[in-house]
Amino acid sequence: MSRDRAFETAWWGEGVDRAVAYVNQHAARGARVARSCVAPAHVGWFRGDLWTPMAQAPHEAEWIVAYAPRSYPCPVPADAQLVFAVTHRGLVLAEVYRRAAPR
Repeated sequence: MSRDRAFETAWWGEGVDRAVAYVNQHAARGARVARSCVAPAHVGWFRGDLWTPMAQAPHEAEWIVAYAPRSYPCPVPADAQLVFAVTHRGLVLAEVYRRAAPR
């Protein structure tokens, strides 16, 4: 069904909670995080120290959370490594990427 796009997904923040929890657990204090690939953005509640400064785009971030990447492709930089994914029956709900800290 996900292959055929028979049903709408990415409406209620499915999987974002686990993706954000992964970042909250693993990111260094003050790391740059991009949530520009999470819509609506208010479902991405990162730790307080990760809010400022929040990266405006994935290429500015060390951590990238992509929500519903099949429905809403995220411009993930080529050097980003997939470190965590939330899936359900083969459908990727959310992904977390990590890059070297931007300089």
